[in-house]
Amino acid sequence: MTTRPKFFLLDAMVVSELHAQGIWARFIRAAEVVVPALIAGEAHCYTAKDGTVRATHIDDDITAGRVAVADCDAEELQNVLRRFDKVLQESLHLGEIQALVLLLKWEGDPPSFCTADFKAVEATCLLGLADRLVSTEAMLSSVGLSRELRRQYRELTLKRLVQRAAAARIQGRGLATD
Repeated sequence: MTTRPKFFLLDAMVVSELHAQGIWARFIRAAEVVVPALIAGEAHCYTAKDGTVRATHIDDDITAGRVAVADCDAEELQNVLRRFDKVLQESLHLGEIQALVLLLKWEGDPPSFCTADFKAVEATCLLGLADRLVSTEAMLSSVGLSRELRRQYRELTLKRLVQRAAAARIQGRGLATD
């Protein structure tokens, strides 16, 4: 039996985009995928290219073992959230915070975190986890599913966001002050 070569932690935007691109099923066959529990609870629909809202059926993928779910407790969420200033705290979604908790506490080789949300990228960088980020474009390319994507899912966009977040980290912007 062969193992899937890549290991990814996805946010809700990416789950929706992979469904909208019509490649979700192929992607989860090609890679090990884990979603934070809060993302699994909210990623139930996406907007198709024709504008209709459709179901993701992610629960079926989870039940069948094609997608793993990782969780943490409320105290862990609060502890990570407190590390950011009020502006960033209010900009992050709970599923993104949960992804950060999971990356911080992951034992062994952690997954690459794929998000297209600037504030999630910024928070990841502020925590010193920029090396765990992967763009949707690079992630898909790594499993042989390259395609044309909107700007927020591209590698160049992620690189620019990481540069901006690195500058914020150096300047101390975004982090809580005691």
